[in-house]
Amino acid sequence: MASDEPPPPPEANPNPREGFSVVHKRPRPCQFPTVPVCPDFLRRVCGLSPSQCMFAHPPPSVTVERDKVTVCYAYLRNTCRHGLACCYFHPPPHIREALLKEMGTDYQRPEDMEVLGEQDKEESVGTFDTWELNINNVRNSLAECILSDVFSIECVPMLFQCFSFMHPLPIPSYDEIVTDVKRFYGDAKSQLKKSLKFQRVCLSTQMWIDERDILHMALRGHWIDDEWKLCNKMLSFCSTGCPLLGREFFCKKIEKALLDWGISKMLTVTVDNTGVKDPVAQYLKFKTKDANDAILGHKFLQIRSFSHVIGEGVKEVLEYHRESVCRVRLAVLNVLRTSKVDLFEKCAEKEGIKFERPLFLNDEPMWDSTYMLLEKAVGLQKAFERFAKEDAVYLSCLYMPESEDEFARRRKTDREEIAPQPPSEADWENAMRLVTLLRLFFEVTRRLSNPTIVTANTFLYELLGMQIRLAELSKSEDQIMASLAIRMKNKIDEHWGELYDLNPLLVVAMVLDPRYKLKGVKFCLGQAVNNCLKVEGFIAKVESTLVCLYEHYIASDSNSTNDIVAFSTVAPPNPVIFRAHEDYTKSIRDQFAKFVAEEGSNHEVTQYLSDSCEIHNSTFNLLGWWKLSSFRYPTLSRIARDVLAIPVCAAFYEEAFNTEFHELHPKLMSRRRDLREILIVGKDWFRENPPPADYKESWIDELVENDEDDEGEEDEGEED
Repeated sequence: MASDEPPPPPEANPNPREGFSVVHKRPRPCQFPTVPVCPDFLRRVCGLSPSQCMFAHPPPSVTVERDKVTVCYAYLRNTCRHGLACCYFHPPPHIREALLKEMGTDYQRPEDMEVLGEQDKEESVGTFDTWELNINNVRNSLAECILSDVFSIECVPMLFQCFSFMHPLPIPSYDEIVTDVKRFYGDAKSQLKKSLKFQRVCLSTQMWIDERDILHMALRGHWIDDEWKLCNKMLSFCSTGCPLLGREFFCKKIEKALLDWGISKMLTVTVDNTGVKDPVAQYLKFKTKDANDAILGHKFLQIRSFSHVIGEGVKEVLEYHRESVCRVRLAVLNVLRTSKVDLFEKCAEKEGIKFERPLFLNDEPMWDSTYMLLEKAVGLQKAFERFAKEDAVYLSCLYMPESEDEFARRRKTDREEIAPQPPSEADWENAMRLVTLLRLFFEVTRRLSNPTIVTANTFLYELLGMQIRLAELSKSEDQIMASLAIRMKNKIDEHWGELYDLNPLLVVAMVLDPRYKLKGVKFCLGQAVNNCLKVEGFIAKVESTLVCLYEHYIASDSNSTNDIVAFSTVAPPNPVIFRAHEDYTKSIRDQFAKFVAEEGSNHEVTQYLSDSCEIHNSTFNLLGWWKLSSFRYPTLSRIARDVLAIPVCAAFYEEAFNTEFHELHPKLMSRRRDLREILIVGKDWFRENPPPADYKESWIDELVENDEDDEGEEDEGEED
């Protein structure tokens, strides 16, 4: 007998993934879910599979922090494209469902669902499509991770073995992996070639060295694309192969690389050689000065790297006070090595000094770390003096064995030359002088070595401001400080002492900044140079250079127009009569083009210079201004797009503070030459997290901030 009661409601589907799609509410970055790791799995004694255990079994590519792993939010949304190479945890179904419920997600039927039959569509609420693993996508992702330096080639077979329990995959051989990497690199190179096809590129060179004293050169290109975004990519990496060969060996290598990339138009070459004539720049100038695309016959092709000139001067200054620097460093080393930081902190509290950040050591070739070491130590001078008195074994523990101290390995004579004693008052005074002097160069180099912003427009006033500050310090009553300032001023004057030693293109870059123009250049030079005649003559030279650039671009436009007209002309039936008529019309057209060029040769330049300067503010975007003004100044905007891409420093970020050649990792030396170039160049292309655009903090400051954050989290955990 049928019951009149309504049928019971359908039971809930135990697996929410079957028949339903998930609408996710994206959490904030600080709310990314974490899952605890199985303690038995960490000890490798867990007998359950990942789909059975209630805790996470992360693969080797996922980082475990405090027995927890961060879940991939894209995987929860079914949009993760990294696959096996993802650095975040992909939870199994039961953990994934629990996370989705905990995050408060709503379940609803999918709108676009592929169903096998109409009957299934009416009876069921839908099913998810079957996901198939594409081995080609996996290998492409692995090739990208290898080029991004996420892991090495040797780790790929191990990753395939770790994931074999989830999906059996054929383990590729070493040659197959290398082939995938080369194919992925070739595809990326072909795309980059297309973007460089019609660009005028500024080049820069940087020397590398390996443990066998073999020189290598990295060639980098800088340009501003059609969207007015500053771009810089490494184009080539070549080596001499012999310790006896120098920079001259790279000339034909660089020429071959430019031909391979199809780069025929270049503007400048920023070299990390402080010599007057760099072999690479001179060779490129000799080969390209007569080309149609050579601007002003490449008269101003070579530009000296600002960071390398400053690095040489700083190296001499630090060598002059090497004994004081070593004693201060050894005092810091003594506190760190003896694990008496708590005692040192108490000494700082007794002296009324707030000891906030932990102490650190410097790396000798990186003079910025030496500056920050001295700056930190000078602020704790009283604490170091009290620590030397209260520590009973201070003198006996002043030095370490050379095998434990990298600094002592590089300076084997320090142990014999420097007496085993704490820094004297004279040493602390020398450290204070160095901090005062190095702070100036540190701030300027940090601003000019940022590759994410335009720096050519700020080079002149940064240089003049530095010279004015050095002139003030050279007149100081402190004779030692005055001698240091004079030493640095002489080093800078060797390269940019006279106005005519400056590359006019760098001054033109400042003129093309609408906040300065010629008025700003004249004002800055008037503050630094007392000779008015020299200033007026140099201003006239800069203005004539800008006019010559404008005329060159106008002529190139007319030539390209003539080529298009001649190419599109249809052949007449009578070639003799047409040839005479063509010569006649061409001569008239050329005369008219010349008349128009003479009539309005300086039209845009005159209009731009006569307009008022823009107001200085923190939100001013130079490239954005020229992008909007390209309709008003069509030719001048093209000049600005090429000139503003000039790099002032050949090295970026921390490498700009290196007083020696960039060291090549020994593991890369074991690779074949072609693979070595691909790995080095590919790492520059595919790096996922480049340094921020503002670049206000150094790597040591970031490390200290991370340590402080970790300590703060630990303190909060203890309070809880």
